[in-house]
Amino acid sequence: MRTSSWLVGLMSLRALRADVDVFIQGGDESRVRLTIDLSDLKRSQTGSIIGRIWFAAGNAGFPTPRWSDFVVVLLGWWIRELLRLRGGWTQAELLFMDGPYSVGLDASQDRWAFSFLRDEAADESMPRTVSAHGGDFETNIVAVVREVIAACRRHGWSDDPEVQQLVRLSDELGRASRLR
Repeated sequence: MRTSSWLVGLMSLRALRADVDVFIQGGDESRVRLTIDLSDLKRSQTGSIIGRIWFAAGNAGFPTPRWSDFVVVLLGWWIRELLRLRGGWTQAELLFMDGPYSVGLDASQDRWAFSFLRDEAADESMPRTVSAHGGDFETNIVAVVREVIAACRRHGWSDDPEVQQLVRLSDELGRASRLR
């Protein structure tokens, strides 16, 4: 009995793990991370999966700290943009569903430039531009997506069409990244 409650406690702890980070290292002080809080995933009445997703730099957050949005849909959009870059494009836009927020990517060099935009203008709460190696960012996005997919499976949402699409896109980007 004691062992089973310990196992249940351990399983609950794993399900509540939060803050999957993707680090983007910019100039001297421009350390930015993509954060997804896995403990806060929920399903709306229409079946969409909602959670906390934001870019953080120090105390600042973009769009805001603990931004709530359609995590599975966003990550699917973002992977499609990364696949376009793999196909030869040099510009991409990582959109947020709610609000006028996006992250512009310039992938014309080995180090990609990330710009945090509100209404297509620089957001003053974040560093104007940071950079990261494109391959590193792709690898980290795939890792984050796999954590989100695992969390969806733990919630019993594996059959969700958006989750299934995210699995396919993640696999495609993972294969494309290995072929580089």
